[in-house]
Amino acid sequence: MRPHHALPRGFIDAGWLFILAGLAVCGAALLVPAQQDLEVVTIQRDQLQAHSLSSTRRIAAYDSVLQGLQEQDPVVMKRLASSQLNLLAEGETPILLDASVGTGTVDAWVEKSTWQDPAPPPLARDTVLASLSGGPYRTLLIASGIFCVFLGLLLPGYGEKSPA
Repeated sequence: MRPHHALPRGFIDAGWLFILAGLAVCGAALLVPAQQDLEVVTIQRDQLQAHSLSSTRRIAAYDSVLQGLQEQDPVVMKRLASSQLNLLAEGETPILLDASVGTGTVDAWVEKSTWQDPAPPPLARDTVLASLSGGPYRTLLIASGIFCVFLGLLLPGYGEKSPA
């Protein structure tokens, strides 16, 4: 009488489970740090793009002030005269301002017109897998994955007899 097995012959081999687990561990040890580096570089790229956009806006604002000076725009000339030369048009009353604020300078006008709220820094996701695969235990993690693959290749298949 033939013994009854719960699974058909050759359906699941324990060696394949070790091979798959070892490949998953090696893959995680190699891909997780690369993905974290990609996130860091993406954040740096976004910050540089925001800085470039801010610089472009600032250049455009300075250019509009320069054009106003060259065309002798009355609004720009009045602002420059009041901020740089402390001159007021007739009929205007001076208001006492704190000199440290610097709200009347050309730089303050440009900053006010080009201000952009900085983006909040992203939240760091620290997991056990990320700390193991990126930390001092990375080599040990890769070695254990390779050992699992090696062990999976050495295990006898389901229903096969081990050499004795």
